[in-house]
Amino acid sequence: MSRGFITVQVLFGLLLVTLLGGLILFLPVTQQKVRPPSEQAVKWLERYHGLLERLNTDLRLARQVQVQADSLEVTDAGGEPVLYRFQSGSFERQVRNQPAYVFMSGLKSGSFFRGQLLPNLISVLLVPDDTQAPPFFTSFSLRGGSQ
Repeated sequence: MSRGFITVQVLFGLLLVTLLGGLILFLPVTQQKVRPPSEQAVKWLERYHGLLERLNTDLRLARQVQVQADSLEVTDAGGEPVLYRFQSGSFERQVRNQPAYVFMSGLKSGSFFRGQLLPNLISVLLVPDDTQAPPFFTSFSLRGGSQ
């Protein structure tokens, strides 16, 4: 005399098959190796970090800012102008009449823009020529007496 359709042995057999199937599907997922980023990508990220720190410092101390599509002129509290610009595929920073410091070259495009709804928000976008390199986008909110 049997009760029900499934016996205890069949239930344990189904449970064992389900667990083995899950293990077989789970093992390949855990065996995948994570590849570290390429050296070129790491170099781009280091350049981006230096640029971010420099822009952050200059814009934190900004008294006046003029934004154009390919340039950003920042006047600091001492009245000294600092010019950031895109020129011939490179991104440069120039203070007064000193030679321009090239932060990075090999850029496909780059731009500065100011939001219409948030005029104190300045955004920077850099796109490298190398499609394997990550693009760079950041925004800065002007503080204090910045215009």
